[in-house]
Amino acid sequence: MSAYSVAIYSAEKCTFHTPSESVEWLTSYALEDHLTIDASHLLSIQQALSFDSVPTCSRIVVLIPDDWLSVSQCSLEHSVPSSLLPLAALSHAVETSFLPPETLVFNYQCLDVSVGDRQLRVFACAAEWAEQLCLPFQSIAKSCLLMSQSQWLGMSSRDRTWAHCSQHALSPYQPNKVKQQRARRLWVVLGGISVLLHCAAVLYSFYLQDEAAQMILARQQTLASQSAWSSEEEVGGMTESVLSLIQALPDSVRLEGVNSELEGMSFEMTLLEQDLDVLLSRWQQQYPDWRWEIVQQQSDSSLVRAHKDVVDVSISVFEK
Repeated sequence: MSAYSVAIYSAEKCTFHTPSESVEWLTSYALEDHLTIDASHLLSIQQALSFDSVPTCSRIVVLIPDDWLSVSQCSLEHSVPSSLLPLAALSHAVETSFLPPETLVFNYQCLDVSVGDRQLRVFACAAEWAEQLCLPFQSIAKSCLLMSQSQWLGMSSRDRTWAHCSQHALSPYQPNKVKQQRARRLWVVLGGISVLLHCAAVLYSFYLQDEAAQMILARQQTLASQSAWSSEEEVGGMTESVLSLIQALPDSVRLEGVNSELEGMSFEMTLLEQDLDVLLSRWQQQYPDWRWEIVQQQSDSSLVRAHKDVVDVSISVFEK
């Protein structure tokens, strides 16, 4: 179903079409009709309207012959910025239609005829006339746009969206229209950025939760091993001492694993390099009779790889 319906006026009648059907109908019939009409003639056309064939739709584009409008064209001798084109079109419409600016509706096209030759084509009519043209459709549609038939035919099929038609429909002069359009575009961009940031934050949160879960699991496994060793009936002096050292580790140290061997014990940790130096110095002074074997390398943990001074270390201790 189309996003809107199209009502096409001619000198004899007004008919309803879908956007795709309207192009064929206009090409074969409507543009050959160059008769102008007055208010009484328009009223008779509207009284003969049948809404039985109107597709169910809340929006209607009303197309009228160009001869029912004031259509004029002028040359833009100087480079006029796009922000001033509406005002230039309004000034030209006032001159050609002899209507006060507050009583007319208009639209315009900026045409590049040749290099250095820009033409401004202006479509205008009295606001009262535009209101009368749209009056019958206000009872069946929430929104109604009024356009010239030549403008409609000049659009490509992909441009015949409701939003694009809204930009080319006859409307009163709105000084802040450009600012409002820019503000809407800015809000759309900001909304998109906000959604992207929110999605990134959610994904990063899931990533951190997964890393934290792995750390908790590793800690639980280590504590379970410690508990198993502590519950044994006979615990060697070195084993008990090493477990005491491990249990006294600061929170900044991540214990990766502990292994008990016949000749000694070994354990793996991830910590800051300066913390390792402090701990080793303290332990070696506390247990000078132990033989220490230390193997360390730069940590490749995804959680701490941003810190260059974080190391993975494997420490093995043996009695001399």
